Amino acid sequence: MHMGWMKWDDNFLNHPKFVRLERRAPSRGVHLFVGLVSYCKQQLTDGRVPRDMIDRVNGPPAGRWRADAMRALVEVGLVEVLEGGDLMVHGFLDWQASRRKIVGARTLAKADPTQESDGTQTGARRDSDGTQHGASTDSELIKKGDTATLRAVASRARAQILDRDGDVDSDPPANPPPSSVRLAPAVAKKPTSTSSAAIGKRNRTSRARTQCPADLKPTETTAELAWRLGFTDAQLESEAGEFIDYWRGTGRLMADWQATLRARLRVRADRLALARRKPRDGQWAAYQQQLRDAKQPVKNPAKPPAGFDQNVRSLFG
Repeated sequence: MHMGWMKWDDNFLNHPKFVRLERRAPSRGVHLFVGLVSYCKQQLTDGRVPRDMIDRVNGPPAGRWRADAMRALVEVGLVEVLEGGDLMVHGFLDWQASRRKIVGARTLAKADPTQESDGTQTGARRDSDGTQHGASTDSELIKKGDTATLRAVASRARAQILDRDGDVDSDPPANPPPSSVRLAPAVAKKPTSTSSAAIGKRNRTSRARTQCPADLKPTETTAELAWRLGFTDAQLESEAGEFIDYWRGTGRLMADWQATLRARLRVRADRLALARRKPRDGQWAAYQQQLRDAKQPVKNPAKPPAGFDQNVRSLFG
């Protein structure tokens, strides 16, 4: 069984985001945030929480308190709502190890019992600055000449590669090389963090962020969700107006404003205890089209005859 650990800045509660969070949802907001980070760390999701697992995350009890805490986390920018309703903990990988790094470290630990799941050697003590004590150096291990110590050297070299590049190498060979000189090529073969593959990966994961549009209108997907949640057309228009005023007032940037609006509608529906509806069918869609057609200005395809305006004015003159 692997025991995971989370990394926290000892001053994180004084960050402006957490100060604002405390104003909006005292205590329960931090409680839910810790639960989200803990879930992502346990399940190795790199900060993503699937929509169908949100209610399983540890935090405030379901209902108003949990809804208020979730809304506050989204509003202050600690949690982002993705397309489809999944959540993303903002900056998760800035503080926590990635899935690839953890899985790689555990693989090395299974191959070499002298290695822990985080890549450190058993029996070594690590200070707060990362210095290890109580473990032999590489040259001392090689001088001993036995297979176990040489395997430890090979595994520690691969763990250092893992820390640098965040990549996972194959399992260490059954018979490691007899000296550190033959370990050098393995290090040289690993790609650096500035390789084209790493740059391409960063480009693929980056998303453009924009300010909330002043004329933001719910899309068909958002309107469909609002209907199923129990909102009327007038309520949806009112919620959208408040949503625009708030986010334009904060000046925050988001990658998907429709997804953020849908998250707000879900929270508001729970808070207002709205009665859910069935999905809209084709008959409802036809009715909505008739309403849109009725709101269009009437256009007379035929031109009036010459002198028509004068004749009309003469009738009422």
